[in-house]
Amino acid sequence: MNAVCQNNVTNDEISSLILLVDSSLDDRTDTEFAKDFALLIDPQGSKHNSIIEAEFTSIWDGGFAVTTGCKVNMATKEVFDIEVSTEVADMVNNLDEEYITIDGENYPVVSDEYMENGPEEQGSYWYKK
Repeated sequence: MNAVCQNNVTNDEISSLILLVDSSLDDRTDTEFAKDFALLIDPQGSKHNSIIEAEFTSIWDGGFAVTTGCKVNMATKEVFDIEVSTEVADMVNNLDEEYITIDGENYPVVSDEYMENGPEEQGSYWYKK
């Protein structure tokens, strides 16, 4: 039997998981088993395949920061639903930098129009202009 999995799990890995299931059913609760099974299938956690909320920050005119909410598709690294701050729109001129904040970590973001080989090839967080 051949198995098809979204995360490229091999047949040998599936066999190992089946053995793990057989040996651990008596010792674990359903919740504990489900968490361990999910981590074996997807060691990075489901976060990289989900849409999460983040903060989008743009730095203007040498240091004026504007931060709003956004959503991020962790699988494609697309940033979307970026909230617009109307309070400062007339006060800023030159965009210096953009980044998103996820779990306290900042990641640079670029517009798709500035990416030479497309967002997927660059591996960057990006948004459609």
